[in-house]
Amino acid sequence: MKKEFIDRKDFDPDGFFFITYRSSPIGLALALPDTTEGSYKIPFLTAIPKYYGKGVESCLMALVLTYLIKKGAKSVSF
Repeated sequence: MKKEFIDRKDFDPDGFFFITYRSSPIGLALALPDTTEGSYKIPFLTAIPKYYGKGVESCLMALVLTYLIKKGAKSVSF
């Protein structure tokens, strides 16, 4: 993950998601607070090309949105 995101003071490790298959990461997503109170952004949401179109991205999106709903997010951007 890019150091510029991890070093941010508002970085929350709970907003960093991996999906693994047989102990290997096949997808990741990151949610970060945006500039407005209650708004968040998702700067990364991707899967390894071999797994494109197999539901990995959808699963990651569901995980991230569930996390953001619990955090009280009012809006989300990509």
